[in-house]
Amino acid sequence: GIKDLSGLSGLRQVDEHVRVENGDALEDATLPTLESIVGDIEVRRSPALKRASFPLLERTRAVEVYDNASLISVEAPLAGPWPGEGLTFGAIFSWNPALESVVLGAGDSGSPLRLELTSSPSLRIVTGLGEFTELELLDISGTTSLETMPQLAVTSATGDVIIVASGVTSLDFLSELRSVEGDLTITDNPNLTQGECEAFAAKLTVEGTVVVSGNGGG
Repeated sequence: GIKDLSGLSGLRQVDEHVRVENGDALEDATLPTLESIVGDIEVRRSPALKRASFPLLERTRAVEVYDNASLISVEAPLAGPWPGEGLTFGAIFSWNPALESVVLGAGDSGSPLRLELTSSPSLRIVTGLGEFTELELLDISGTTSLETMPQLAVTSATGDVIIVASGVTSLDFLSELRSVEGDLTITDNPNLTQGECEAFAAKLTVEGTVVVSGNGGG
């Protein structure tokens, strides 16, 4: 089976979507020259895959990586949304049990961010995303090794904010957040005190349900 994507070397632009999936022998999904994707890029269900790297990718609608049993790192250090479109940029990483690091671009204040970091207990490093000012959704759950998040400039969320069973040690990365139109759920985070979580929730205007419980400390 195919172990890498060297057969696609030289690829610079894709007018639709990029799908890397069900590659049983694929170990390295690197596209070193890819610069833009009109749609999104999706990497999924490739059990031998250890690395996904798109070092020159600047524009795409989403980076979605899920259900890769051996994947250790994802690198798209320039990745951001298409400028001026106002479409949500998705950064979605779920069910990658060996994933340790996610390196992304800073983003764009003109697009909302949908950020999902879920069911990836080895994840320790997340970088980028600091230019976004609006959240569509934030879900950090089942990431027990993730102690530090990059500072986010988001001031509002049009959907839910979920921080459940994470390893984060502080909510300061959301210090600019003021309003949540969906639900706010902060539960079962052993490195956050219950008092800190309650104080964080109290400063927000939340239109949905607020659940803050089971966090560590006093």
